[in-house]
Amino acid sequence: MIKAVIILIILIALIVGGAIFMRTRIPERTSITQDTYWKDKAIKQDISVSDIDKIWLNNKEWMYEWQPTCVGGGGNNAPCDTDNFICSGIEERLGKFGWGAQQIASVKQAISTQNTVHSECPNPKPSTRKWWYFLEKIF
Repeated sequence: MIKAVIILIILIALIVGGAIFMRTRIPERTSITQDTYWKDKAIKQDISVSDIDKIWLNNKEWMYEWQPTCVGGGGNNAPCDTDNFICSGIEERLGKFGWGAQQIASVKQAISTQNTVHSECPNPKPSTRKWWYFLEKIF
């Protein structure tokens, strides 16, 4: 009887846990090749077509494959978190994401490094700068 109750509790926990997991959304990776604005900026920066296909934006951070680059991404005049990202805005746009060409230039610098994290990243957060970070956020 006790074994049956324990098994039943375990089964319920698995079902509930599975339902929670299924509702958790892992980011959808949409490459910039599908957006002519960003694709044109990357081509002008001499980023290869194969690399362009691996660049995407997730939660205000540019990604390369599934790796965060530490480069902030968003509207050119939108505030950028300078404590955690490279913010590409210059002059009157300091502390902002910066123009598209500036963001993509920063992404190019990041993907040219061995670990694809920009060399001037203010907060590399090693625990969040790896591909399984998304799974760790779920559990």
